[in-house]
Amino acid sequence: MTQRHPLVAFVCATTAASAVLAQSAAVVVSHDDPNGVLAPGESVRVTVRRIIPSGLYLHHIEGDLRTTPNAGTISGFSSNYVPAFNPWTVQPGTISGGAITGFAVDFYTHPLFVGGTLPGQWGTVNYELFSFDWTAPQVGAPTAFDFNWLAAPAYPEITVYELLSIPPIALPTTYTGTSILVVPSPGPAALIGGVLAMAARRSRRHG
Repeated sequence: MTQRHPLVAFVCATTAASAVLAQSAAVVVSHDDPNGVLAPGESVRVTVRRIIPSGLYLHHIEGDLRTTPNAGTISGFSSNYVPAFNPWTVQPGTISGGAITGFAVDFYTHPLFVGGTLPGQWGTVNYELFSFDWTAPQVGAPTAFDFNWLAAPAYPEITVYELLSIPPIALPTTYTGTSILVVPSPGPAALIGGVLAMAARRSRRHG
C-alpha cells in the first residue's frame, strides 16, 4: 500500500483549508408576511436559516434570535434539529419575550467517521435552523420590530467540516435580519369619530 508522505499530507490539508476559507457562510432571518405590516394580535411566521457552501458540513452554530424591541409572543417553535440525533447535539434555546436565546447545534464527529447516508441537517446548503410564530404586541404608535441573529461570542462565525481536513474551520459569516412594522389598531373613539365623519360627509352631499 502506498503511503502519503507527511509533508504531502500537510500541504494537501493546508490547501484544502485555504480553499474553504475563501468561501463564506450566512444566517438569514425572514418572515412570511407579504407586506411586513401587522396589527396588534396578528401573527407572522419567522424563519432562521443557515447557509453553507456545497461540499461542506456543519460543525457548530450558536447564538440568539433577538427581537428589538423585545416584545411580542412566540409560539409554535419548530426545528428539524430537535430532538438531537446521532451525530449532533442541540440546545433548542429559551423563549424570552419575543426572542429565543441560547440556540446551538453541534456536530461532534467528522463526516468521515459516520457510515451510511449523511442527514440533510448536516450538509444541505440552505437549511432551516428553526421557525416560530410571532404575535405582534399592542403599540401606541407605528413601531418597527427588528429580528436579527446574534452569534455567541465563543462562535462568532459558523464552523464547518471539510472532507480533506479533520479540524473544523470557521467560515466568514454574514448575518441578514428582517423587520415587521406593527401599526396600532384604531381605538373605539377613533372608530366612532370615523363613522361620524362619514355621516357628516353624506349629509353634506345629500343636504
